[in-house]
Amino acid sequence: MRQQQAIGALIICFFIAIISTAIILMPRCTHETEKAESAFSIDTLMADSLERQWEIAHPKYEKKSRYPKRHHFDTVPLRMQYFDPNTADSMTLLQVGLRPWQVHSILKYRATGARYRKPEDLSKMYNISDSLYQILAPWIVITPDSLAADSVPATPQPRWHEKCDTVLDLNLADTSSLQFIPRIGPGRAWKIVKYRNKLGGYVNVNQVAEIQGIPFDSIRDYLKVDTLIIRPIRLNRPSLRQMTDHPYIGYEKAKLIDDLHHRRTIRSEEDLLKQGIFSEEELARLRPYLSYEK
Repeated sequence: MRQQQAIGALIICFFIAIISTAIILMPRCTHETEKAESAFSIDTLMADSLERQWEIAHPKYEKKSRYPKRHHFDTVPLRMQYFDPNTADSMTLLQVGLRPWQVHSILKYRATGARYRKPEDLSKMYNISDSLYQILAPWIVITPDSLAADSVPATPQPRWHEKCDTVLDLNLADTSSLQFIPRIGPGRAWKIVKYRNKLGGYVNVNQVAEIQGIPFDSIRDYLKVDTLIIRPIRLNRPSLRQMTDHPYIGYEKAKLIDDLHHRRTIRSEEDLLKQGIFSEEELARLRPYLSYEK
């Protein structure tokens, strides 16, 4: 009997020892697990960070197109304006946000003698999305004159050798009108209009000679200028982009003008000369474009 009691006591002591050991060791195991999980999280974050750094340092290879990018279409400044899709020229259509292939489709459609009878007709073109049409819709104006000759094909584009019987105003003529001048094709007409937009308007026909590739001596007699349409640069409310794009200013001088404007009001040419921003010769050429109004 005593032997059985002794064995039972030993068994009870054995279980008590096992339970005590488990109670003591359990917090340590939990701590080790939490520590391992924390280390795994830190390692994961470091790996993600290193992966991002590697991607930045090794950008994905982009296959270059075999055809050069047509930058002159991508740099057309957007200028929302009312337009009639039946009569608007390519420059106007590009300025309101249409892409070159969309402009081509519109001109091709007009060349067949068809007309847009209402603004909604423009949304039926397969390459004009609903979102783009919603932007253009408030600016579309269909005039009665543009619907007068539905059955008559559109006027063909002028040829460089056709004689121009009238003198064109450089500040009003569009790319289509300019092509009636001898030796002026679509490319040269585009250059003339683009330079006009950068200047803010021509003040003298001689400024066309500043455009590379334009035969100015041959076209001088076909040009005139209305200086009342000049878009001035307001120096006391400066547009850094407008000044930077101007052929007579550029980025460096635009920054100097902007810094001067933030310090004090620019009242006259003397302020620009004293600061050394322009020489007298540069200022004489730029004078018609400067406005000192607040």
